[in-house]
Amino acid sequence: MAFYYGMFSFFFTFVMFGTLDLLVWFAAYLNDTDGLTVGEFTSFQFYMFSFLMNFGAIGNVFGEVMGVLGTCSAIAEIFLHVEVIKTTGGD
Repeated sequence: MAFYYGMFSFFFTFVMFGTLDLLVWFAAYLNDTDGLTVGEFTSFQFYMFSFLMNFGAIGNVFGEVMGVLGTCSAIAEIFLHVEVIKTTGGD
């Protein structure tokens, strides 16, 4: 489970920063071709930051859910444990 959580977190982090890099590059291109002003880019960038931070939060929530499932699995193992050495009875 830790492997899958790590890959999930890596994927979202990679997508988040990759999208941010692509956004800055495309905005610079549009600014050079007079298709976008600096003010429009700044307002759009703030919207994108909030959007990308939500993706980061999704990764964190997924990790917390995986932690709870792992804990539930460990508790179930404790309750379903069969004793190897008998502690009652005897000859």
